[in-house]
Amino acid sequence: MKNRLIIDSHVHIGPRKFDGLRLAKIQLWHPFEKLKKNLDEIEVHGAVMLPYPEDIYRVPYATKETAQQAHDYILDISKNNPFFFPFYFVWSDFTIPDNLGEFKGVKIHRHFWSEPETYDYSGKACDRFVEAVVRHDLPIIFEESFINTKYFCDKYPHANVIIPHIGLANGRAWKVIPAFKDYPNVYLETSLVYPYEIIEAITQYGPDRIMFGSDSPYSSTKIELFNLLEHEDMKHFNEEDLEKILAKTLLKLLHVRL
Repeated sequence: MKNRLIIDSHVHIGPRKFDGLRLAKIQLWHPFEKLKKNLDEIEVHGAVMLPYPEDIYRVPYATKETAQQAHDYILDISKNNPFFFPFYFVWSDFTIPDNLGEFKGVKIHRHFWSEPETYDYSGKACDRFVEAVVRHDLPIIFEESFINTKYFCDKYPHANVIIPHIGLANGRAWKVIPAFKDYPNVYLETSLVYPYEIIEAITQYGPDRIMFGSDSPYSSTKIELFNLLEHEDMKHFNEEDLEKILAKTLLKLLHVRL
């Protein structure tokens, strides 16, 4: 990997086993040891760690206890692994944890095509939550419908928002890329999308607002890194641009100094 620093900005981990996919009886099981082994093999140095939705809100798996355990798990890992960054996964009650400052970011997540619209982004609870997040200077991974994404970014222009999958789950790249091009605090993450969509995002936004991610274990860091680096048109970008996309854009947003 040419001795590049590489951080995967979208990884789900957890110690429990459960059937996590609706269309196939596949057990999601991704403890830190498994993740670390996979990343070491391809010379990736760290990751943004997210709990599974199944541990936060999805029936029948999630309870308050599973959510607490999932967050404690990634916080414990981060204490001894400096390039592994824990993100707090908030559900629609917008609970502000007492230890919010121990996290490096937060995630708001709803698959709009299959999950009920339970987040109230117009309410005071959301205002209080975003105020607390901004006060701690934490970025927000925001995975929602296009309408709600636009509303959220317009309402909270001072918040740093990361749209995962270059908008695949937020209305698709062809809508998201032009819609947020002039929003300086909106960033795009590259997992699960076509290489040509990544190239279009970099061309329009520049490398300072694009970050590499995989959404492992739904995909894999190895596959998504290949999609990012091996497309012929990626060779138009210089090494400095690639270093930003692979790690430096994320680390700057997280206020991590090398």
